[in-house]
Amino acid sequence: MKKTMKKALAIVISLTMMLTLVITAFAKDGNKDAKLIKVLRLADGVENPNETFNFKFEGVKTETVEKAVADAVAPTVAIDMTGAAKTANLDDGNSVAKSVNIAGLFTDKETLKQNPGVYKYKVTETKGATEGMTYSEDFFYVYVFINNKGEVVDVTVEDEDGNKNNSNEDPTTDDSQDAYDKDSLKGCSFLNIYEVKDVPVGPVDPTNPDTYQFATSKTVTGEYGSKEAAFPFAITVKGTHDSHAGEAIEAYIYTGKVKGDKVEIVYGTEASFNLKDNQYLVVEDGIYKGTTFEVTEKLADSSVVNKEKYLPSYKIDTAEKVDGNKKGSDLTATGLKVKTIAYTNTADDIESPTGVLIDNMPYVILAVIVAGGIYFYFKRNRKENA
Repeated sequence: MKKTMKKALAIVISLTMMLTLVITAFAKDGNKDAKLIKVLRLADGVENPNETFNFKFEGVKTETVEKAVADAVAPTVAIDMTGAAKTANLDDGNSVAKSVNIAGLFTDKETLKQNPGVYKYKVTETKGATEGMTYSEDFFYVYVFINNKGEVVDVTVEDEDGNKNNSNEDPTTDDSQDAYDKDSLKGCSFLNIYEVKDVPVGPVDPTNPDTYQFATSKTVTGEYGSKEAAFPFAITVKGTHDSHAGEAIEAYIYTGKVKGDKVEIVYGTEASFNLKDNQYLVVEDGIYKGTTFEVTEKLADSSVVNKEKYLPSYKIDTAEKVDGNKKGSDLTATGLKVKTIAYTNTADDIESPTGVLIDNMPYVILAVIVAGGIYFYFKRNRKENA
C-alpha cells in the first residue's frame, strides 16, 4: 500500500512539474512578430500587375491540438500588391514586397482559449492564373502557441527542411534582405517572378528593327577583308528568370536564324553560330522584357585566314562604335533592352610572304627603283671618269 502511494505521489509530482513547465512555456513572452512575406520580382521595364496573392493555412495535428481544431481557426490571407512601389531595399530595385504579421491573423480569442496549445499549419501560396507570373511552390510550417486566454504567445516558422526560419523584418524598410532569391529570403517568404514578352511585328526584315526582337549582324570592310570568311560567334541570353538557366523549358528557348538556318538559344547557355559579311542572326520569338543579350565574336582561336589582321568593333543600336583592344582579338558586347548589335571587322592591310605590308608595296617598289637608278647612275659615272 505504501509503495502504491509513493508511486502515485511520484506520478502527481511529475505531472505537476510537467504542467508547471508547460504553463511557464506559455506564460513567457515569445516571438510575436514573425511575418508572412510576399515578394514579387519584376523584370526590368515591367510594371506591377497589381495582383492579389492568396495563401492557405492548412492545419496539421500536434500533441495538443487536432487538425480539425486548427483548421477551424485557420486564417484566410490575401496580400494585395496594388500600388506597391519598387524599392531599392529589394534586389536591384525591380521588386516589390508586402508582409503581414502572423500573430495578428489569430484574433478569435473566445474560440482559441477553449483549445490552448500548439497550432501547426502548412502554409502555401495559391497558384493564380496571371500570364507571365511564376508562382512560388515553396511551403513553410508555422507553429502558433496559444495560451488559455486565447492569446498568441509565440510564433515559430520552419522551412520544408525543418530549419527554423523566423523573420520579424519589414522587407520594404529593412536593408538586411537585399538579395531576393530563393536561397537568401528570410522567414515565411514567397517569391514570385513576373515577366512580360515583347511580341515582334512581322514579317521579319533584318534591316528594320521594328520587325524583329533582336539581331546581330556582321560587316567586313577594308581592302583586304574577306567577304566569304565565316566568323565564329557565341550568344547567351540572360535576364530575370535566373532559376531557369540552362533548363530546356520551352518558354525560355529562343530560335535565331542565319539565312534560314536555325540556332537554338537556351536561356543561360551559350549557343554558337557563324556569320559572313552582310549576314544576320535574327531572333523572331517574343522576348521577355528585361532580357540581356551577350554576344561574343570569337576571333582569337578561330580558323579565319589572316585573322590577326582584322580589327573587330561593334555598335549597339544607335550608340557609339566600340573598337576591340587589338587585331585578331575576341570582342564581347552586352545589351539590355537592345534591338541590334552590329559587328564590323576591318582589314586594311596584310603582310606579303616577305613580311612587307601589301598596302605599302607600291612605295617599296618605288624606293627600290629610285635606289637602283641612283646605283646605276653612280656606277656609270665611275666608268666614264675612269
